[in-house]
Amino acid sequence: MLTERQEKLIRWLRKRKVATMAQLRHQFQLSHMTVVRALSKHGYYTSYNCNAAYYTLCDVPQFDDWGLWSYRQIGFSRYGTLTQTIVALVEKAPAGLTVRELEERLQTKTANLLCRLVHDGRIGQQALRGRQQVYLARAPKQADRQYQQRRQPLPQPVPLDAGLPEGCS
Repeated sequence: MLTERQEKLIRWLRKRKVATMAQLRHQFQLSHMTVVRALSKHGYYTSYNCNAAYYTLCDVPQFDDWGLWSYRQIGFSRYGTLTQTIVALVEKAPAGLTVRELEERLQTKTANLLCRLVHDGRIGQQALRGRQQVYLARAPKQADRQYQQRRQPLPQPVPLDAGLPEGCS
């Protein structure tokens, strides 16, 4: 059960969508722990980028199919931290993911963290062409399926001289 002050904090954050701990503490003249208690009672997410400095309520984000939501440049993930999010996205991807694909999707640098996740055995890694790597699920069978999917040839584009459908000039 939330106190009246905690309810005010929750209503304010819901309207604002995203705030830092300093903003929440200052706005309501509450201690760090009181803010954390209020957020914990209601449910919240911290940003996976910006050093996890931003908070939003659990019922505010409208996550996409990948479990991501951003507010301006601030990213949130239903999976939690950047580490947890990378592992979840790699496991979810039908053909694994490259550094570039992850960084485009997450809009933050991931290369150093990927190296640590591979080293810790939380995700797998396989060479593609040259120095490019694809990051795969930890489970060997799933990783093999992802790698085989990644190696499938891309569909060939329709030649320009193939003609247009009837009625198109």
